[in-house]
Amino acid sequence: MNERAKRDKDPLTFWTASKRQLEVLVKYSIDNVEEDLGYLKVDLDIPVTLSRGLLHRYLWKELNNHHGGSFLFKIDDDDTLAIEKEQISKLDTLIKQKLNVKTRQAEYILVLQQDPDGDDNDKIDIYDWELEEANIERIKSVKEKELEKELLENAENGNGDGGENDDENDEDRFKNVNEQIKRQKFDLKVYYSELAIEAEEKAAEKAAKQAALEKAAK
Repeated sequence: MNERAKRDKDPLTFWTASKRQLEVLVKYSIDNVEEDLGYLKVDLDIPVTLSRGLLHRYLWKELNNHHGGSFLFKIDDDDTLAIEKEQISKLDTLIKQKLNVKTRQAEYILVLQQDPDGDDNDKIDIYDWELEEANIERIKSVKEKELEKELLENAENGNGDGGENDDENDEDRFKNVNEQIKRQKFDLKVYYSELAIEAEEKAAEKAAKQAALEKAAK
């Protein structure tokens, strides 16, 4: 499957493999009062409409505590981006850059707010990071093979370039995102565990009722 076919199958594949991703703090505005939702790892050149898919992945739980997928992107205090313009707009047009007073580092900030014409019951599905990590490893494997081939060709042509390790600083660059994902994975394991316990209890209750009926019928 070529790169274009992969993008047609999952348009986010190209963007999640980008080396130009940044850590973005996402806020939710209610009556112009902003609260922190969490963090997003994203290439700012991504079309706004596709960034919705990433927001669903990274912040499905936090968004569901508000109005789920029924949100708009804020341009400034008074205006939001019209949904019909999301396909032709890049995310970087909505990003604000501010200085974090505590860390003295620049922060990239994206602000959302409720869509007044949206569906309040537009709940976002749970996203499982274990599957995402498997996909990332697959992409890395393909890219590593491509890089190895490129380096070999360069060496044969006398262009010795050792290349750069773009991933070596990822832990620092995406510290908040990585910590957030760890918490989400833990919460999801707890959630699945609770579901399993609930299912076992229901099965045991059903079996007990069935046994009581069979006993009464004798």
